[in-house]
Amino acid sequence: MRIQLVDVGHPLPGRSWTNWTDGGRFAMPSSGLVSIASLSRPGDDVAIHDEKVDGPLDPDAVEADVVGLSFKTMYAPRAYALADRLRARGIAVVAGGVHATNVPDEAARHADVVCVGEGETLWRPILDDLERGVARDRYTAPLSPRGPLDTLPWQRFELLRTDRYLMHSVQSARGCSFDCEFCPTRLMFGSTYRQRDIDALCAEVRHLLTLEDKPVFFSENVFGAGDMPYVRELSGRLHAMGARYGVIVDWVMVRPELMQLLAANGCQLVCINLTGRRTPEELAAVRAISDAGMDIWGYIMFGFEEDTPDVFQGAIDTVLEYGVVCTSLTVLAPYPGTPMGRRLAKEGRVTSDDLLLYDQCNVVIQPRQMTSAQLQQGYDHVCETLAERCDFIHAARAMGLR
Repeated sequence: MRIQLVDVGHPLPGRSWTNWTDGGRFAMPSSGLVSIASLSRPGDDVAIHDEKVDGPLDPDAVEADVVGLSFKTMYAPRAYALADRLRARGIAVVAGGVHATNVPDEAARHADVVCVGEGETLWRPILDDLERGVARDRYTAPLSPRGPLDTLPWQRFELLRTDRYLMHSVQSARGCSFDCEFCPTRLMFGSTYRQRDIDALCAEVRHLLTLEDKPVFFSENVFGAGDMPYVRELSGRLHAMGARYGVIVDWVMVRPELMQLLAANGCQLVCINLTGRRTPEELAAVRAISDAGMDIWGYIMFGFEEDTPDVFQGAIDTVLEYGVVCTSLTVLAPYPGTPMGRRLAKEGRVTSDDLLLYDQCNVVIQPRQMTSAQLQQGYDHVCETLAERCDFIHAARAMGLR
């Protein structure tokens, strides 16, 4: 079969796009479609089109039997328009990814098949059923304790235009033990934290570095989840191969000994979730990273129930006081299908259902302790004050982008 996989992400105006690009390159690729492409069957002709770097897909020019669309909430309108046009041409459309997993009934109105959850266990059965003309309208991945992560195929990164990204993106784990009400990926990856086999992971990183020598970023939400033996072995092997890399942690798992271990083994950048409320525990975590000699990428989201207007200056003070080199600044989005999205909708606190605005830069909720206008104005003020630290290129340079 001829298969076209599409990461829907045509550029939208505003910070949600400009902060993640530099000179025509996007921050990093999504690893999901690479994994799915790598699982296609012998004899299948597979291609990946990432709209963020390959430009907008022309649905009238697609020559394929099956098109797989993966998309986030803010790109759902575009994904559905593409799907409708492709299906009108007789091309089967499979919808997957975070948004389709959270609202499969909505996605089903525009696709022949909806893939709910991680697609690795589902992709070949979907292709077989489509080929035989017996495909169901929905396939749901099992959320097993181990899941498919330990059996991921060899990743076919050569299907990507790797030179169009600032850094490589890999996953050492999936799933998250935190129960964040707003999180859109929890249903996708489940609540069980599943680590990847270190041998397979290091082979993947080594292969990526042969394609292009540039920084590697581990994109899962909590690198290592505090598992010292796992972090020690993985970081040591990354250091031995000369990888320049960065990780994501949450402040609740930061310990000085863990940060010192990462720094000793070549980690150069740590992305940490911050609240802007400057709690002693949070500031201690920031100091532990800084004292270990690693650069900090601060991820700050505004609009939580406990946020007051004071949170904006608190965020600015944290970033400036601790020399945070790069920031990702967002406002809370009530993603459809998430616990928070359902709750705020029930409470009448969702102020817009225009999914184009669900880019985490536009306020579409009524906060509890300030007005919507105060949230938008405060967020804009923080972005303007920290503008020189909001460009993703700072994160890439912190990891030695040449």
